Amino acid sequence: TFWGFEVFGGYSSQSGTSMAAPIVSGVCGMVWAADSKLTGAQVKEIVCNNTDTIVAASPESASSQSYNMVNAHLAVQEAVYMDYLRSKEYKSYTDEWYEKPVEYSILDINQDGIPELIINSKTSMGWFNTMMCTYDTQKDKVIVMKDVYNWSGVRYSERFKTLTYSEMRYTVAGGFGGQQFYTIENNKLKESYFVGYDFNVSDDYYFISINGNDDRILKSTYDFYYEDVKHIEYEPLSDI
Repeated sequence: TFWGFEVFGGYSSQSGTSMAAPIVSGVCGMVWAADSKLTGAQVKEIVCNNTDTIVAASPESASSQSYNMVNAHLAVQEAVYMDYLRSKEYKSYTDEWYEKPVEYSILDINQDGIPELIINSKTSMGWFNTMMCTYDTQKDKVIVMKDVYNWSGVRYSERFKTLTYSEMRYTVAGGFGGQQFYTIENNKLKESYFVGYDFNVSDDYYFISINGNDDRILKSTYDFYYEDVKHIEYEPLSDI
């Protein structure tokens, strides 16, 4: 609308600081409100780096210059979680990592309204150091649920509302590998079950371990547990 009249009927291209400055300033204000300890340069970096849409200055021109569009949701989310990462108790854990953490993701795995925070680092040897956290609203701090060294990075299953990661286990008879599944209950990571394969038995059979009790299962059953497991999409972790 323009002066109360319906003239465009949708989105349109506008130019000038009189329309752009209030939008950008408003997003900057929201970012600063989320973390008042940020400097002006840090606010600018967060706003500029957390965009997901690129628009052309003149859509009708093939040679028009393109710009990133500000995204208030992504920028504020970054500010909130960078504040958690910077000021909460996670750092005593990451100081012991082989490699510096480089990426993070925010997921509400168990859909309880409290998002989980996954911090990840791929080591020089090709393995992953992964930290799984949640936010305790009563204590107002991030709780580290699990710090795990694994070979594929943490993934999640939408069907079972679980986190999973690949690991190698060793017995007297030799090594075997598989997927460890965890559920989240009351801000804690609870071991749910381990589904894996044994190098010493037939390829047609896998096994499942629940509460320490092992049972052999068909490969098709293993595939059912694992078929909807997805890789987590990470964002770069900066200013750590």
